[in-house]
Amino acid sequence: MRAATLLWAVAAPAQSRPNVILITLDTLRADRVGCYGYAGVQTPVLDALAGDGVRFDRAFSPVPLTLPAHCSILTGTYPIYHGVRDNSGFFLAPDHLTLAEVLKSSGYRTAAFVGAFVVDSKFGLGQGFDHYFDNFDLSRFENISPGYIQRTGDEVVKETIRWLESNRDKTGAPFFLWTHLYDPHDPYTPPEPYRTIYKGNPYDGEIAFTDANVGTLVSWLRAHGLYNGSLVVVAGDHGESLGEHGESKHGFFIYNATLHVPLIIKFPGGVYAGRRIAESVSLVDVFPTVLQILGTGGSGGAKIQGRGLLPLVLGKATGHRPEIYAESYYPRLQFGWSELRALITDKEKYVLAPRPELYELGSDFQEIRNLAVRQSGLANKLRDRLRDLIRRYSPAKVSPARSGLDPETREKLQSLGYISLSMGNTGTEDFQRLRDPKDEIGTYNEITGLFETGASGGYRAVIPRYRQLLKIQPDLKILHYKLGQAYYHTGDYEAALGAFKRAVELGGDVALATFDLAQTYLKLNRADDAIIGFRGTVDLDPTHYRARTNLGLLLRSQGKVSEAIAQLEAAIALAPSSVIALSNLGISYSMAGRHADAEASLRKAVSLAPRDGLVRANLAAALHRAGKEEEARAEMEIARKLDPRIGRK
Repeated sequence: MRAATLLWAVAAPAQSRPNVILITLDTLRADRVGCYGYAGVQTPVLDALAGDGVRFDRAFSPVPLTLPAHCSILTGTYPIYHGVRDNSGFFLAPDHLTLAEVLKSSGYRTAAFVGAFVVDSKFGLGQGFDHYFDNFDLSRFENISPGYIQRTGDEVVKETIRWLESNRDKTGAPFFLWTHLYDPHDPYTPPEPYRTIYKGNPYDGEIAFTDANVGTLVSWLRAHGLYNGSLVVVAGDHGESLGEHGESKHGFFIYNATLHVPLIIKFPGGVYAGRRIAESVSLVDVFPTVLQILGTGGSGGAKIQGRGLLPLVLGKATGHRPEIYAESYYPRLQFGWSELRALITDKEKYVLAPRPELYELGSDFQEIRNLAVRQSGLANKLRDRLRDLIRRYSPAKVSPARSGLDPETREKLQSLGYISLSMGNTGTEDFQRLRDPKDEIGTYNEITGLFETGASGGYRAVIPRYRQLLKIQPDLKILHYKLGQAYYHTGDYEAALGAFKRAVELGGDVALATFDLAQTYLKLNRADDAIIGFRGTVDLDPTHYRARTNLGLLLRSQGKVSEAIAQLEAAIALAPSSVIALSNLGISYSMAGRHADAEASLRKAVSLAPRDGLVRANLAAALHRAGKEEEARAEMEIARKLDPRIGRK
């Protein structure tokens, strides 16, 4: 952790510093909350918080995706700076200073409790937290998007309160607490009684359930005398499109349906209660605003691109001229279409795209009338301001935002098709040669539906439509890859080869397609080609431990035991708990006469998978080669009890 000292930290006694509580509500539109004017759902807790605090009427998310939005909240920087552009395969690099790190360095106890895997600490968000409750077991999930790996809000709040109960009296130090509730995210499955009450609108039911869970936490704080003196920040991370502009859910477009979020700040002591701020603000402003309210004189060394909002609250923001940045690179990273970037002011919103967009927010907040052609002069001015903002906010040195995931997590994500098929450099302005997402929303909706059909096992059904779509857009790499997957799962390996080869030819991040190509060669008993493919995968992605494992198995089958050992040792270095790699490394050691190493490797595999009969049998064989007959017989007996197929003639 980098050093960061708050200017008041030494002088102020611990008990005088307020606790800081950040509550983020995933996928929550501002216009679906009662205090923002919506009557369709009951949100009494959020409404009461707005009454006790300051409500920002026009708060915008910098990106309509969970992981990058939370990276922006916790670092006070835009995705263009922190480098996390999508939920898929990105990682917040450790050189970014988080709010948790700044507060921890000044003596705050820090804890986080999250409701979804996409904000697991594996993605870099754990920086600065003493305690981070995620604990998502990916082995329990098959054929499911990690975006659907979640826990309900009542579970998250229960864990939050458990931590508060066990930590509130330990020291006089204040705490920084982040609680993340994911329930409004699809699929919309609210529990009773919300399912019945909101039968016709389950999204609203999830919001009502979320409000109740916030209420449980607030009630605990009140009951223990912690509410009044605490700084409480409640924010949506992004919104949800409910059919606007043809989009359902979020991530593809950057219209206000997915960017406009609630933001409520309850000050310690309830000062400024009931105030409303009409000016446009961004979620990147949360970090510096918290520091302003706490009375710091700086950012603790953090590079912050947001601005403190306290002058707005105090009515002292003379000359206020917001320039808020927003983006979505999802269309480009996943489909090779153009990214979308926007500049938002108090009056207008300009969207940089192959066909630019300009909206007057006062009269057209729903962004129905594109004025870019009619008011081309204004559009050009805003375009230039946006480009200048992009230059100012882009880092001089790009952090390795893709390199921090541990290999086992990457492997699981890849097995679920969740690592982005990147189209290459995201910093260029060559979007004009790319397809405009506005023209592709119908194709996008169909493709995502086909993905869901395939993930549920309907591989044969999606093949004809994938082929038809590729006649229209032959360079759509992700479709070639998904077509290859469909062919592979239906047993048409020759056709799968052609699809995977085309995905590789189209370039970009091709390690995943190269690996699947090698797997297909393996199915066709083309071992030499498979070896070339797995070597190619390792060259492209040295952390791909499964490719190294498979390469080791093939090399051993060709009698190249020493080369096999080298690959399997590299796999274990990347994924120490891989039972397959450990077991096969043990076998390879045994074949090489390295009996002590073989036994050690296989015993570790057994410790990780004690109910796996085959692993036990491999250990028995290695013990036999080492001359330990009694131990070998004992292990083989256990193996046969676990798996009666072992030892059959």
